[in-house]
Amino acid sequence: MVLDTPLSIDTQDLLTDQNICFNQPLPIAILNPSNRKYHDLESRTYGLPCDEEELDRLNLQHSNFVTVFDGLVLNSVKNDIRPGSKVIDLGCGTGAWILDMAKAYPDSKFFGVDIADVFPKHDLPPNISFSIMDISKPLTFEKNSFDFINARLIIVSITEERWPTILKECYNILKPGGLVQFMEYDHIASNGDENTMRFVRGPSIDADGTELSKRILENWTRALIGFRPFILPFICPNDPDSYDLLLEENIKGCIEQRWFKQAVGVTGMKPLV
Repeated sequence: MVLDTPLSIDTQDLLTDQNICFNQPLPIAILNPSNRKYHDLESRTYGLPCDEEELDRLNLQHSNFVTVFDGLVLNSVKNDIRPGSKVIDLGCGTGAWILDMAKAYPDSKFFGVDIADVFPKHDLPPNISFSIMDISKPLTFEKNSFDFINARLIIVSITEERWPTILKECYNILKPGGLVQFMEYDHIASNGDENTMRFVRGPSIDADGTELSKRILENWTRALIGFRPFILPFICPNDPDSYDLLLEENIKGCIEQRWFKQAVGVTGMKPLV
């Protein structure tokens, strides 16, 4: 997509790689998906659950990203959130990023929006507010409202055809000179077998396994369990009962075949004129 006035991209942060290798076994607990609560299974707006188990996983995921990027925002923009800045987190989930940012920048105002009502309701600092909103549709904010936009791991809920809407909305609600930050995972594997490659795609890289590797593997395993109703038709449509076994084989393959995740961070600035 080409914007009328394109965002300028900070190429120094275009790819922030943290090569995570899973080479140590991790206990796998396959949960009964019939007990999971989902936002909207029929429309498939969001593929992950919205229950306590998922909220716990999202908080683990938040912790992993803070560790991977050594902070809540990319290094190039850490000094660009000034007192009085208005910051919005698109797809805020549990609000963990917002809560941490509000402590780090107490003189700024923070807004979190998500399609699922899973954010905290009580004992919020005065500089935080949350609201329910579908970020794949036009946002109900005025033009030039925000100094900073954060969007992390929204790829799991935004289809390819909806991305132009997201980018247009980011451009519309950013103030001139405002910044947008996207953070995503790239799922990549090395020499994966057939079952492993059903779940992951991409080129291979190499690194040593760490405690962070195990945490990210745990997060990915729990995400795949949660994704079950949505990806089962693509993984084993003729034998749905085999999904759990395939998942266990997938995780084993991730460990044996040296599977990695690459964290990708991108920042962009709206032109001043």
